[in-house]
Amino acid sequence: MPNPSPLYASTRKRDPNAPHIEFDTPEPAMLTPAAKKHFKLFRDPFRADPESVDDVFMGPDQAYAFEALFDAVKNHRLFALVGESGAGKTTLLDALKQRIRDEQMPVRIVQPMIPDKSSMT
Repeated sequence: MPNPSPLYASTRKRDPNAPHIEFDTPEPAMLTPAAKKHFKLFRDPFRADPESVDDVFMGPDQAYAFEALFDAVKNHRLFALVGESGAGKTTLLDALKQRIRDEQMPVRIVQPMIPDKSSMT
């Protein structure tokens, strides 16, 4: 009988001579006071989810996108915020909503529902 394919790990037997490797859980990331000062952070951003706009660090690209979105809102233009998963779309939109509330602007934000295609048969 031929050896099972390496793609099917469940059919292979563990090699008793293979070394046992244990992985330690890494310590949580720590920011030094100098790093916080450099990035103008007053709190450690890795400790919890952002609670307000002040908790969101915006680099030059994010600040530009935020101001472009706010300019579109002020000038009654339609825009679409698109990007890869984890790019910060929701965080940027939450910051935009907060600024709209702070400036008491009459704005309607439409967030369409996207159906989960995997559940469709």
